Amino acid sequence: MKTKPTIIKTDDFRKWLHSEFNLPEKVCGDIASRAKRVAKWVSFEEKGMEDKIVEMMMERASVSLKSVINSQLKRAVRLYRQFSK
Repeated sequence: MKTKPTIIKTDDFRKWLHSEFNLPEKVCGDIASRAKRVAKWVSFEEKGMEDKIVEMMMERASVSLKSVINSQLKRAVRLYRQFSK
């Protein structure tokens, strides 16, 4: 079953990351890009999403991810969910 995609407010998210965590613009852009990539495949509203993101993406898109990428995607989702509260 396909879930409703999360709409990512990329510009606002990048500004928030920069102001809250004092991250360089490049890093903010990378995190926003990862969150946007994840949002294409899974809804951020799904319970336990951060822990199951790898399995969900692999199941829905037949994607194989390296562990480093897994943790980067989980972090992006966690930060976006914090931003959207």
